Amino acid sequence: MPKLIIGGLEPVDPNSIQTRPGASSGIWMSVLIPLACSPGLYPAYSKCSPHASLLAVLGLQIGVSGMHLYQRLCCNKRETAPKSRLIPLFTHPYLPAIAGATTLGVLELTNPGAAALLAFCCQYLFFTLTPWLLKTFPQTFTLGEATVVGQALALTVSLSGKGFVSGLCSSQKFNEEKKAELFLQTAVLALTGMSAILFCFKTIRHPKFFYPLLIIFASLGVGMSSIVIRTWSLIWLFDYFTKSQMRLIIVGGSSVLALIGILFTAWARRYRDTPTTVIRKLYHVIVVCIFTPGILLDSPFTFFISTAAMMLCIFLEVIRVNGITPFASPISDAFSFFLDEKDRGSLILSHLYLLAGVATPLWLSPCPLSEATPRTALPLLAGVLSVGIGDTAASIGGTYLGKHKWAGTKRTVEGSICGIIAQLCLVVPLGMLGHVELSSLLLTRVIISTTLTAVVEAFLEQVDNIVLPLLLYTPLMDP
Repeated sequence: MPKLIIGGLEPVDPNSIQTRPGASSGIWMSVLIPLACSPGLYPAYSKCSPHASLLAVLGLQIGVSGMHLYQRLCCNKRETAPKSRLIPLFTHPYLPAIAGATTLGVLELTNPGAAALLAFCCQYLFFTLTPWLLKTFPQTFTLGEATVVGQALALTVSLSGKGFVSGLCSSQKFNEEKKAELFLQTAVLALTGMSAILFCFKTIRHPKFFYPLLIIFASLGVGMSSIVIRTWSLIWLFDYFTKSQMRLIIVGGSSVLALIGILFTAWARRYRDTPTTVIRKLYHVIVVCIFTPGILLDSPFTFFISTAAMMLCIFLEVIRVNGITPFASPISDAFSFFLDEKDRGSLILSHLYLLAGVATPLWLSPCPLSEATPRTALPLLAGVLSVGIGDTAASIGGTYLGKHKWAGTKRTVEGSICGIIAQLCLVVPLGMLGHVELSSLLLTRVIISTTLTAVVEAFLEQVDNIVLPLLLYTPLMDP
């Protein structure tokens, strides 16, 4: 089969790509992030912040690009001469970037030069990272999963770069939420740069090179974040965590729950008769206990700690997969208990998918989280509901009550019903307490959305922790 050239990048040989066995391609997942970003174009949300529309446009851009990438990888079985000279122009890989840059300029979301640079950087990152994930980590992803991860990485890195540069060039005084955002964006760029060096240069993986590199990037991160937020970042970070008693309670409670999980895992490792499913579902319960009060009581702070936790987990996985001594082996032993039937390749991603699933609604929120109201709180709980509550209840209910299986699957109807009921058992009390707005129309939408999500989960061959939150979040965001 001939090699396929994607937008002038390195040729991609479809025969070199090994997707996760036992699962369909799942390419339909390429529309999940674009749909979840699309509320940023709704009038009710676009007025919140220019960032909402910016994210929506870039999300739609890489959604179209995902289908194009799939076509180039899987559907181009043989080279055929185009019937018209116009066909290559209209099917060029970077046409979505041109459309995205034009849209950003027309909507006046940024200046034309920045719009073009942002759109093309996002497109380049997506076309580079997605095939790289599939080739570097064989049998780890389906095409759909790799596409979603590639989309998420491309959006995160490109928007972090834009935010960092805009922060450096801005003369305005930043509020606390903006400083937190700039701090995290600087950390994302530092982690991206360091990870890229590790994967590109094997020599750097030796401890005598790795630890000096770690010190350099940590120093750069602290220094650049201090410059962009215009205060010493470590002092600001301490003040940010200790600003209110509620934040100390959230940190303390999260630490206690994490310690319980670690102690239980250590006990289970000693007495190996504990099923790994029980251990994984315990962590589902833990994230529910952490994220539910965190989102309702201080969503900006929960956004910050969930993003920081995600970067820490990615950093640990980078150390593990690159074999950095002496930490790679202990990290592998610690995370091996999270493995499930979908962890087939060299990466251990279950814990990353779980954290991403419950935090994704916070990351995609089109409006500032500091302005969250009971009306906007329910979509922010989409990850907690679908993954933390629904998936856990469906697993337990299916195990002990399941009798009737969905056609062609191992999942049961009774398990799915338990998942739906469990989600409603959280939503209804929160509505009665006034933490979320729950009109009769919205309750009907919740019932329909959770039911459809449960049915999809029953037949799903992809990683449910990244699919279900996006499926539930989008309809709940409908104004």
